[in-house]
Amino acid sequence: NDTYVHADIHGATSIIVKNKSSDPLPPKTMMEAGCFALCHSAAWNSKIVTSAYWVHAEQVSKTAPTGEYLTAGSFMIRGKKNYLPPAQHILGFSVLFKIDDEVSKKEERLIKSQLYMITIMLRWLTWMSIYQKKQNLK
Repeated sequence: NDTYVHADIHGATSIIVKNKSSDPLPPKTMMEAGCFALCHSAAWNSKIVTSAYWVHAEQVSKTAPTGEYLTAGSFMIRGKKNYLPPAQHILGFSVLFKIDDEVSKKEERLIKSQLYMITIMLRWLTWMSIYQKKQNLK
């Protein structure tokens, strides 16, 4: 029941959406996976509006048909590609922590201070990423 999501554009990330149930994946999940694949491709910097696609896991192979060659890191898709609607290039990042109820107040303060430091580091990394992109545009 797993699904492979990708895009026909240079640098697109291969996404595998795990599905433990027999129910189909929600459309929102498929759109988010497609958006993630596009945001990690040449479409991000080029601002190209394009679509990702999904296929069932059994349609993906690391072997090429007889007489054909697959480059390292490539996958062969057999059968129909199911294209998703074009998506905006929006990408976010979130970290969620739950502190156990049995943690002492001292441990809780320590964990919260560590989470604060992680937040500061993530903000710095985001700022550096934006700064580097602006430098590359000059």
